[in-house]
Amino acid sequence: MRYLPDRCRLLEWYKESGISQREVSIITGISDSHLSDYAHNRRTMSLPTLMTVAMALKMENPIQLYTWKTK
Repeated sequence: MRYLPDRCRLLEWYKESGISQREVSIITGISDSHLSDYAHNRRTMSLPTLMTVAMALKMENPIQLYTWKTK
């Protein structure tokens, strides 16, 4: 069985953490446009990007940035 990212939950985490997309962009150096692409499922984050964004949002479990499906 293989796990694949299904849907990015970044917009939910912005609300939950109280940290805006712009703040995450400043903290991480990831452009606003890339963060928007991730949040709207136009791109999938690589593992290093996932970890970087999760740390900026002060998440305990980075895999929660996505819902997952199995194949």
